[in-house]
Amino acid sequence: MNYLALRTVQFSITGCFLLPLIMGWTYPVWFTVVVLAVLVGLFGISHGAIDHILASDVLGWIKPSQQFRFMGQYLAVMLLYGFLWLFAPVLGFWLFLLYSAWHFGQSDALLIWNVLPKALGTSIAISWGLVVISSIPLFHSAELAEVLPSWFVVKLSSSTIVFIAHRIFFLSLGFLVTCVLSALAFYHLQIRIVLDFTMTSLVSLYALVVLPMWVGFGLYFSIFHALPSLINEYKALQSNERVESTKHFVKMLAPFTLVAYIGLVAIVLYAQSHSYFYALIAISILAFPHSVLMHFLYVKLRLTADA
Repeated sequence: MNYLALRTVQFSITGCFLLPLIMGWTYPVWFTVVVLAVLVGLFGISHGAIDHILASDVLGWIKPSQQFRFMGQYLAVMLLYGFLWLFAPVLGFWLFLLYSAWHFGQSDALLIWNVLPKALGTSIAISWGLVVISSIPLFHSAELAEVLPSWFVVKLSSSTIVFIAHRIFFLSLGFLVTCVLSALAFYHLQIRIVLDFTMTSLVSLYALVVLPMWVGFGLYFSIFHALPSLINEYKALQSNERVESTKHFVKMLAPFTLVAYIGLVAIVLYAQSHSYFYALIAISILAFPHSVLMHFLYVKLRLTADA
């Protein structure tokens, strides 16, 4: 899938979600659940399901025969982060937001990050990631207050999160605009790349702001983040002659996607009250080692392109 086809898919799906709001329709609870179950399950979870294969066949960290050992280490990192949530939930929460901001920003601004000097490209990536993350509590404060369980609110109130998000959002947005304009003025960044990034960012941010919190996040996470990541993973494996076809790629994704999906469904059903928050904790634990691995994958792809 080329970038034009990808943007067409992203914008078309987003339009389908925005159209009911324009018509004055309110999203029912069941629809939110369906969106998260289908989109996050189909794209969101699956884009981290082959990290062991990427580690061996693309990054060269391990030999193919050492994949089980790598998975054990991967699970150990997840377990440690789970303990952080258990014993220092506020620290676990802030760490989740920070690494998510970098992971989202690096992935979304990949075309820019690949062609600019590292410092400027990184500044654009992290500032955009912070805009995404801070927009969620800032524009959905009432929904956030309902999601947080009482034991967490005692440690960190929703009003404090919104207060911090407000400042981060506008500072990051101003810094992002400044960096992009600097890239245009001093590094002759292609207008095509800037327009693509700007248009995609505006559409995804608008969806995050106007859609219900979980619908907007599920749409962004699945369509604007995970789907491009899956495409990049497919291309990386294809260049190493590790994947033969789309069908083969789906088969590679299926086992761990199914395991993670069943686990998340079990958490939601078991938790019941504030189930979204506990599902978010589970996703943060799953995503932490994945975010680290994807950073090094993008670094390798950048170095390969420069060679």
